[in-house]
Amino acid sequence: MSAPKPDFLGEAEKIERVIAKAQKLLDEGKALDLAYLEDRIRYFCETAGQWDQGEKKKTEERIEDIMESLDRLETDLTARHETALGSKTGGLRRKAMAAYARTKEESS
Repeated sequence: MSAPKPDFLGEAEKIERVIAKAQKLLDEGKALDLAYLEDRIRYFCETAGQWDQGEKKKTEERIEDIMESLDRLETDLTARHETALGSKTGGLRRKAMAAYARTKEESS
């Protein structure tokens, strides 16, 4: 008895829900753990050859939707990281400049 074929539509919906949840958490400023999303995508890719190819156009559209959602998530994650890094380095920069100014005044 062979294993049933993976359910493309079901797997695509799982990935889309996980991306939506990650996006929501990111928008709320909460921490993200993307390990489960990575696992779902890995499984999705590994089983791609087993999907019913009868609806090729629909399959391609669904994959494109997932890719667009992942691109948005990546863009937002990058922006959040750069903002957080900028505020940290900006604060450090201000402290360093203030310390340098004090040192310069003291030496004059």
